[in-house]
Formats: sequence, structure tokens, C-alpha cells
Amino acid sequence: MIDDIISIMKIFVATSYSSQVNYETGQVFPEFRDFLENQFTTLEQFGEIFSGIRYDDYQINHAAPDEAFRLDLKEIKESDVLVAFLGEKVSAGVQTEIGMALAFGKKVLLAPPAKSSWDILTKLFCTPVLRRRFLCR
Repeated sequence: MIDDIISIMKIFVATSYSSQVNYETGQVFPEFRDFLENQFTTLEQFGEIFSGIRYDDYQINHAAPDEAFRLDLKEIKESDVLVAFLGEKVSAGVQTEIGMALAFGKKVLLAPPAKSSWDILTKLFCTPVLRRRFLCR
């Protein structure tokens, strides 16, 4: 039964990346892209994910802000949970996405910056209860 729930979960991933961009090329720094893809791979074990940064192919979005907002709003409404990767600096965009998720009654998981060699999502998802249910190693 747990596998059925996990396999249908839809996850919205919020992350600030304005400080992680080469503004000459508009591309997200490769190290940050690799970090996120690592996290996304872990999250995809729990369901389908949507992330604006991945949707924009890891580059600065040149769409009108209202278009980006409407897309985020739609994806958050359709999600079961929002996972917010918090940066060292406060992000108005991530705060807005968290607020929308809470307003729609969604679960919100906050992933603070890593302070150790442990993977952020391992800390969030691999609790003793989940380990007993064989969801994490």
C-alpha cells in the first residue's frame, strides 16, 4: 500500500537559483545543476516531480513573470507536497511558493543547506520509521 501512495505522489520542488547562475551565459552553474539533479533523483523515488529550474532547462527564464507565476500556481495546486531547498539567503520566490502550498493545504518539507556530508533528502526522508518500512537504505 505504501508503494502505491509513493508512486502517485506529485512533488513540487522550490529552490532559489539566482545566485547560482553565470549571468554572461544565463546558465546555472554545473555544480549546482549536478547537486539538484542528485536531489531530484532521490525525490523521483517517491513520485513525480516538478521544478521550475529543470522546466527552464537550467537557465534564466525569459518568460513573462506572470506566465511563470501561473505555471507555479498550477503545479503547486496539483502537487501533494512541496519540498523547498533553502539557500543561505532568503528567497522571495521560494517564500511565495511555500505560502501558496500552505494556502492550498499542501504538506511542506524544508531542506536547509547541508551542513554535513549527509545528503539533504536522506535526512528528510530516511527517518527510522521509513527505514523500518524499507523505503530507505
